[in-house]
Amino acid sequence: MLKILFHSIISIKSPPKSSFIKAMHKFTRPFYNEVTWYKDLAPVLSLANGENCIDRILPKCYFAYSNYYMQEAGNGGNETCCTKSCPWFCYVPCKPSEEGILILENIRHRQQSYKVFKKLRPMDLQHVTLLMKELANFHGMWLKYKFMAQKGALEAKERRGSDGVPVKPIAWEKFEKNQNTQKRMPKIAYNQLKKVAKRTVLHILSQCEGSTEAENINKCRRFFDQTASRKLSEYFGEEAKPVYTLCHGDFWSNNILFTYADDNPDIPTSLVIIDYQLINVGNPCYDLVYFLYLNTDLDFRDQHLKACLKLYYDQFSTYFEGNLTYSFEEFLQDFDRFKAIGFTTACSVMPNILSDSEVELEGNPLTALRNLQRKQVIKKSLYNYYSSPDLLYIYFSFQREDMEDMNSECGQEIKRRIIDLVHEMARDGVI
Repeated sequence: MLKILFHSIISIKSPPKSSFIKAMHKFTRPFYNEVTWYKDLAPVLSLANGENCIDRILPKCYFAYSNYYMQEAGNGGNETCCTKSCPWFCYVPCKPSEEGILILENIRHRQQSYKVFKKLRPMDLQHVTLLMKELANFHGMWLKYKFMAQKGALEAKERRGSDGVPVKPIAWEKFEKNQNTQKRMPKIAYNQLKKVAKRTVLHILSQCEGSTEAENINKCRRFFDQTASRKLSEYFGEEAKPVYTLCHGDFWSNNILFTYADDNPDIPTSLVIIDYQLINVGNPCYDLVYFLYLNTDLDFRDQHLKACLKLYYDQFSTYFEGNLTYSFEEFLQDFDRFKAIGFTTACSVMPNILSDSEVELEGNPLTALRNLQRKQVIKKSLYNYYSSPDLLYIYFSFQREDMEDMNSECGQEIKRRIIDLVHEMARDGVI
């Protein structure tokens, strides 16, 4: 009984056991990111934005440890013979795997009833409106912190946290270096992301009839062969701009929990954002295209996209405080620039995140790869674990049984959303 109660109150997270996933995490350091978020990043926001500025949208953290965090802080951790400049096929096997533990508040145990939005349903205007405001606050608070840190205006604001540990400002240069997750990824990863998106789109479009779909197949081929890699490289390789801030990196419905009005269970009143494994410094439009293309459909975007972006911008711009000149028109230009990235990302991950099918990834790497391969729509041969050109393709694809069965509810929804995305991108001149 005690054990059940204990686990209902807290949520325990640890790095994956699968050797296959561990290898991929050596680049992105997701567990390190989340430990850093709870230990360092979330607390310092209060220096610029006031106490409890972000606590209302976070689960409480009771304990956080990562061997990567300890190493970065100079407090020990295993060193390797390699550096971050080493080739990935050397860096991966030599770097130690992530180890650690996170003990967090179980949000579902709160007095309010928190629920996850059903992912197969496109989000409605009430949910998106709340999300636009809170995402703007999330990005804006970090933008304000950035401006104050760059001016040295936070040095006199040191305070003690709830645990009595001093909360000290983090130099933005150090912050930016530690959270540049994308730049740590080898270029092969982005190429494989594009490859997965291409194969997913072509697989779905090939099942459709008509001259329009045949034309779209050709457009998608040209886009993924000639444009997608360049767009991904431009974003993930570009220098930080004044508007760059901290992005969530995985902002979709399963990482957001809502409370609802007592008199109307369809109207969300507040939310909590979880899963900070992919936080990174970047353009806030990345979170926007990621969310909007994964969680809304074409009908919604045709009716409400401009209004939602204006709502986001109006809230986001309240944090500029004379430190940034960034008009709504410039913001829309950035959003248009990110459409290609949003399209590529959505097409590559949508079959995975909308599916409820499970893939066994525990055990040795070869077993994990075989399990993934059996679930793929397009079968690929496997090569050596560390040198396979298709290793990251398999990692990103996760094409499940739902994709093979287009008559299932999940398969039909995936098909509908991706076809709509293709039509939207063709209409808007992205492809």
